[in-house]
Amino acid sequence: CFKISAAEDRAISGTQLFEVLNYALAECTTWQDADGPTLAIASLNHYDVVKWVVKPSSDKRQCSFVELVARHAQPSEFYVTHYFGQPVRDMLECVQLQLRTRQLGEDTLFWIWAYAHQPDESFVPDVLHASDAFQALKKSSGILLPLGATSVPFSRTWCLLEVMLGVLELQIPLDIVAFALDGPILLTQNLTEVESRMESKFAGTGFRQKNHREQSFPADILVAALDVSLERSDAVSKMDRNRLLHKFLEEAGVEVAAVPLNRQFEKANVKLRGLFASMMWLPIVESDKLPRNTVVECIKANVSKDFLTVNLCASKVDDTHLSLLARCMHKNL
Repeated sequence: CFKISAAEDRAISGTQLFEVLNYALAECTTWQDADGPTLAIASLNHYDVVKWVVKPSSDKRQCSFVELVARHAQPSEFYVTHYFGQPVRDMLECVQLQLRTRQLGEDTLFWIWAYAHQPDESFVPDVLHASDAFQALKKSSGILLPLGATSVPFSRTWCLLEVMLGVLELQIPLDIVAFALDGPILLTQNLTEVESRMESKFAGTGFRQKNHREQSFPADILVAALDVSLERSDAVSKMDRNRLLHKFLEEAGVEVAAVPLNRQFEKANVKLRGLFASMMWLPIVESDKLPRNTVVECIKANVSKDFLTVNLCASKVDDTHLSLLARCMHKNL
């Protein structure tokens, strides 16, 4: 294998990722534990891929999976935050859509924990801000949250911490992909590169294209994000979750003993909910079935934010929506 000393330089290319996932999907129906049924394509997840593909390959050479397939260092371009229990078929579709929408090649590099480490390495670092994940985030130009058909990532400790550190602290733009009735749709914080070029040539065209792309986004899958709670989140084990959250509080300067449990994560939760609520503005305008008042309250509660960017181009905005927007305003905006 090709040794890459820094784990943040062990991103996997789109081509390499597609090869391993397509192989797993093709072979999984032949995999069977001694006391269980064979695996199914529809439910194959990253716990299975690590067990049947990554671990056997990595253990032989005592290296990460990326070091087995790379010929040089592969620094992260996009950081993928995901739940290991999600179907890999869904993740595959999400990554492919992001590449198509952003018009990126399959050589684009994605940093994914499972492929950047040996399977037995601990998920819990000694220091979050010195971890491999944080170093990979710092090298990334974007973060991808591939929801697919599930909102479970909004209840996972690592997913929430990665969004907190990457999007809110390092200001890395977030992409979210979810499945609508007519296929996956990409929701972005900012314009894509193509849309930015359109906007620079003719004002309004890039934003109209963004709104057209996102207008059918299944915002109901984001409703769970309006009630995210670090203290109620889950990890592989309760011990891992508690250790991660303790490190987060410690590095945030929170005196755990002096602050009641229900307030220790209050500021972080408010910021996360405000972020997701602000990304839901267009879907809220397009649908009358979503909790508009909750979105408003989440944005308004995030008083640490001193600006709010809202795109109204080519959307069905009326006085009701403008009234909602006015209610989002807090004194720091």
